[in-house]
Amino acid sequence: MGNDEQELTLAAVHYLAQRGIVIPDQPIPWETRAEFCRRVGISKRDFSRRIASRWCPLVDVERGPHGRLKALRSTPAFEAFMRRRLRSSGRNGAGNRPVEPI
Repeated sequence: MGNDEQELTLAAVHYLAQRGIVIPDQPIPWETRAEFCRRVGISKRDFSRRIASRWCPLVDVERGPHGRLKALRSTPAFEAFMRRRLRSSGRNGAGNRPVEPI
């Protein structure tokens, strides 16, 4: 890499960092759902529920031929989202409120 190219790369990294986008020095490794769940400390069921949420941050995923998740590359925002506690919507979408008998 030439000197001009290095300066341009550093300027681009600095520009992105100012906007909250972090470029890691090392490439983020791929990991399976089970490895991720074990590392973060959540169940596979919670993983499936949370990744299906519309508020889940985007993350790189690798899917098999039938759409099944094979591996993913996590980000700090994705890990924080997966670790947080989600409220149960219940069967009627009432959250944790008791359901009135009919």
